[in-house]
Amino acid sequence: MLTAHQLNETAQYCFGDEINFLHEVSLYWCDKAVMIGAGPGVMALALLEEQDEEFEFDIIDVNTCHWVKAHLEAAGLLHDKIHFIHADSKTWGKMYDEQPISFLIIDGDHSYEGVLGDLRAWYPHVEPDGLIFLHDVIDLEQNGTNGVLQAIQDFDQPLELVEKVGISHVYRKPG
Repeated sequence: MLTAHQLNETAQYCFGDEINFLHEVSLYWCDKAVMIGAGPGVMALALLEEQDEEFEFDIIDVNTCHWVKAHLEAAGLLHDKIHFIHADSKTWGKMYDEQPISFLIIDGDHSYEGVLGDLRAWYPHVEPDGLIFLHDVIDLEQNGTNGVLQAIQDFDQPLELVEKVGISHVYRKPG
């Protein structure tokens, strides 16, 4: 069965201790998770492979979720509480009317406008004390298109930095 670490060896998507952090989060924080940006599925695998119980998990991407779905299937982790949503995350966030989110991953549009738009659209749906994982805060590509850190700094709602892991920052929405 495919694991997050195995997939990451090929896809090189997570850095440092990000996979292990996601394993821990899945055990203690996940009643409802939303991941913006499907990617190859490394983070989805990391959240699901340590779970004994199925939890609600929405994966949202403007592109196809083909690879993440294929990798979850190869790992034997697909279940009926995983929802693949082909949509603009900001538009979907404004329409979202499901249970509060305990863990939100933002890893979609890395532009300043994209990240700030995702934060504004999804923050109201994160439960008090819920976690927000922002990937690619450290810009490895350095091509001038990454606005993650600036968007976090300019966001006008309270966020408490919990941890810096790999190239990501994890924040808590104050309760």
